Amino acid sequence: MKPWWPRLGWLLLAAPGLYQVALLVIAVGGRLLYPYDLEWMEGGMLHHALRIQTGHGIYTPPSVDFIPYLYTPLYPALLAVLGEIFGITYALGRSISMLSLIGIALTAMTAIAGSRY
Repeated sequence: MKPWWPRLGWLLLAAPGLYQVALLVIAVGGRLLYPYDLEWMEGGMLHHALRIQTGHGIYTPPSVDFIPYLYTPLYPALLAVLGEIFGITYALGRSISMLSLIGIALTAMTAIAGSRY
């Protein structure tokens, strides 16, 4: 059986990073079910998803009623498709964003772990 004390150094080195990850989880978890806009574009993205869901385009000429954001349509389109099942809500949009963040982190970790110097 190997001694436990060499692992203590690695644990002490990793502790600040683990603390920051825990803070991130707490912050994101507290925002997930908040029922109002947290950023100025959240309501706009929900509006884009609703327009896609109802068959209206999002890249139309600006008017008094609707001015499109100049972003790619994947996020509002995915929100519209999942909104058919769950309803278009802030929680659904934030869940999609959170899952995207986890996917990006896993992709980066895989790329770093798989790279050879």
